[in-house]
Amino acid sequence: RAYMTQNKIPAELGQKITQFLQYQYTLRQEARSADMDVPLLELLSPQLQGELQFARFQTDLCKLQVVAELLETADRQVIHVLHRVSQDAVKNYIVAAADVIFLAGNPANFAFLKLSGSLSYCNEETDTIGDDLVVGDYWVAEVALWTPWHYLGDLVSTDVSRVASLDASAFCNALTMSWQTQRVASRYAAMFLEKMNFNLDNWSDTFILPREVGANPGGRSRPLSEQHRYGWYRCPCWRSASKVQADELSFVGPVGPRTTGS
Repeated sequence: RAYMTQNKIPAELGQKITQFLQYQYTLRQEARSADMDVPLLELLSPQLQGELQFARFQTDLCKLQVVAELLETADRQVIHVLHRVSQDAVKNYIVAAADVIFLAGNPANFAFLKLSGSLSYCNEETDTIGDDLVVGDYWVAEVALWTPWHYLGDLVSTDVSRVASLDASAFCNALTMSWQTQRVASRYAAMFLEKMNFNLDNWSDTFILPREVGANPGGRSRPLSEQHRYGWYRCPCWRSASKVQADELSFVGPVGPRTTGS
């Protein structure tokens, strides 16, 4: 208020600014509380740490069809793998309004999920109207989990927002810890890339596999582990693919399943 008075800011404008700052401060504090570090939790055993992190991130991870499928028939090995994914691959953080999350042409090492706030995605190649607001129902740049990729558009926050990131390398490495998760992920990657390559003129970082893929005649999706038309590969579970070079950015896109491991 003193700043407004000293600079002779009109009362109406000063009230708008004050209300806006109060709102932004409240949002930031709520986000920090949700993701704050609790030193006492460091005393937990590794297994309990995994269970805790999976409990935190399960809802978000299940927005990936492959994770939801794994949980339908999860055994001890699958649960252990998903615990490792939660510990090693998922991070939450806060972004301010107008923060850039990724830019077109940069190597895609992460997928992103909006947890709260507002994000905008723009792909100049396919978007002729303007920025699209991102909903929190899907992971942006999920394709980076399944093939070497460069971002095709820009993802920017339009408000103070909480965002989850999923490290593609850590995610893939965790899934290779079990033959079951490796097999399911391999088949899912093949389906994802096949479907995406049917839409060459509409490639986007926001592409997701349609839910009806793999549905049986009754309308219910068949488990990926039962869809035998896609073979599976020994470790690494995704086929090798050449990285897209910097001078090939106009041709970026799915060229084959991502390779994991060394």
